[in-house]
Amino acid sequence: MHDRRFVLAFSVWLMLAGAVVAQTAPASPRYESALGLKLVPVPDAVAAHLPDLKAGQGLLVEQVAGNSRAAEIGLKKHDVLIAIGTSALRDGNELLDKLATLQPGERELLQIIRGGKTSALSIANAATAAEINLAPPKSLFKPGGPPAVSVEMKPLTGGAMEITLFYLSQSNKMQRHVLNGNVDQIERQVADLAREGRMPDNIHDLVALALQRLRTRTPVGHK
Repeated sequence: MHDRRFVLAFSVWLMLAGAVVAQTAPASPRYESALGLKLVPVPDAVAAHLPDLKAGQGLLVEQVAGNSRAAEIGLKKHDVLIAIGTSALRDGNELLDKLATLQPGERELLQIIRGGKTSALSIANAATAAEINLAPPKSLFKPGGPPAVSVEMKPLTGGAMEITLFYLSQSNKMQRHVLNGNVDQIERQVADLAREGRMPDNIHDLVALALQRLRTRTPVGHK
């Protein structure tokens, strides 16, 4: 009889303990289920091999689910997420919230470190990504290496356009400029940025070259 009481009491204790654990277990971050992604702070052992990563900066991709939103974006296990656009990432929910604010046709750059090199993934909201089938990173931003700039263009009404420029500054920070107008107007805006010291000369040269190529492809009347 005593053994049966002991087993019953022990079973009740286990049930109560399980209920307490279930109530106190932290909920999974919103981004995990929405993006199919698991992120952790960058371990010290990894950060030690990334001299350009500031202390406390970055999120390490620990897991990417197959056929998930994170996989569509182009993220891979062991990537280190640094910033979305010009804003440093502190947790995965910030990435999820930024994706939710992107309008159809609008894109943003997700700055990452992969294989020791700083790169950028072009991301969009889910609907836009499905429409235009965005590819994994094409732009490489290597600190200390040759200058590189990403130029994103979106047509506007009346022959105008919106151009978004992304590039890595000498201090290893992602810079972004959004310019609107026709080619002539955008060229003047770029020249103003360089003259005011808000855009390095080597980046200005690359952007000017890109605009020249754009001009040759722009139909008459869209200047």
